Amino acid sequence: MYKAAADQLEAIPAHGPEFDSVDYYNCYLKLYHTMAQTAMAGPLQREYRRLKGLYRDSVLLVVDRNRLTCTLMRHDKRYEEGGDPQESIRELNAFFSRNDNSTPNKAVIANSLADAYGRLGDDEQRLRYLTLTAIYDLEVPSLAYSALPRLADLLFRRGDLVRANRYITRSLDDAIDCNSVNRILIASRTMTEINQSFMQEIARHQHRLYLLLAVVTGTILLLTGILVFTLRQKRTIKQLQTQHANDNERLRELNERLSVINRQQETINDELSKANTVKDKYIRHYMQLSTLYINKLERFRVQLFKTFNTHGLDRLLRELRSPSSTEREYKAFFNEFDTVFLSIYPDFIEQVNALLHETERLKSTKLNTEFRLLAVIRLGITDNAQIAQFLHISINTVYTYRNRLRNAATIPPQEFEKRILEIR
Repeated sequence: MYKAAADQLEAIPAHGPEFDSVDYYNCYLKLYHTMAQTAMAGPLQREYRRLKGLYRDSVLLVVDRNRLTCTLMRHDKRYEEGGDPQESIRELNAFFSRNDNSTPNKAVIANSLADAYGRLGDDEQRLRYLTLTAIYDLEVPSLAYSALPRLADLLFRRGDLVRANRYITRSLDDAIDCNSVNRILIASRTMTEINQSFMQEIARHQHRLYLLLAVVTGTILLLTGILVFTLRQKRTIKQLQTQHANDNERLRELNERLSVINRQQETINDELSKANTVKDKYIRHYMQLSTLYINKLERFRVQLFKTFNTHGLDRLLRELRSPSSTEREYKAFFNEFDTVFLSIYPDFIEQVNALLHETERLKSTKLNTEFRLLAVIRLGITDNAQIAQFLHISINTVYTYRNRLRNAATIPPQEFEKRILEIR
């Protein structure tokens, strides 16, 4: 294939009005550049690179210095001969920033900038311009591109194996579709390296899997050892149980002592029950005092009203320095009562809800009036008048609430309040 291309170039007459020396030398340059890429490392590859350099110098001799071709040739010369890449970047950027560039020209400039930044060691800029080159290449309706394989190789060097494999696979497929032997060889080399890295990664995962398997196996062996040890201990315990059969008499004596201790425990439980009774008594006493206090506040309010009617507003204002509201006092009292009661019976709401149908259960963590009525019953206050006085509601309301709660219970109504009194 390369011999045929060389023969065709040699058949072109190097004279005449249609002869373009720049294109002629540039074709030879591309030919030897491609041959150097595909040749094995050695004397033949060095010879192809030398010939490429000669034709590049020939292009530089005849090309207009203001043309993009001249800038690209100078960059290629600096790149291969170790020149200053900053100079190439400056010249290439001048062309890259122009608005009249075609997409193929932008691809060539971006590719050369990627080479220049690569020579500087700036991998970020190199990656950026290789990416731009690949984008420009894919915008052109041609499968003959070279940036995507180089981008895949760079990503591979940076450890991004997934994207590198995806790009090189696409490049190899396109190279096969357009029957480009050169690009097939280049893509195949990169794909081989990527596949080797994948195989190494798989080997590392397998190594970790083997280590995990070894740990699991060790754990199983350890558990087996523990099981064997447990079975032996079980046999030992059985032997000890047989030996301890002779100690039954002593155990009987110990049981008698335990009976004495149990009776003492029952006595302690009785004392605790009495203490609970005392606790309930003091809670009732506390409620009665609080209710009496609220009633006194009510009477005080009536007295203030009488003072106003009898002595007028001035006298009332002198006595009424800071106004108080009966409802506010009741609300504060009920909040205090709820806090104290629920601290003594923290599961009260949950246990009452268990006795009620779903629609009648209290969803809040605080007592409402109906549950507060049940709390008063739990404290032993069952008289409707006392409950009404405590809750500051009418006797009829107390009667209505109690009947409604009995009927809402999941147990027989006559058992409901008995179960309330059993809540601990």
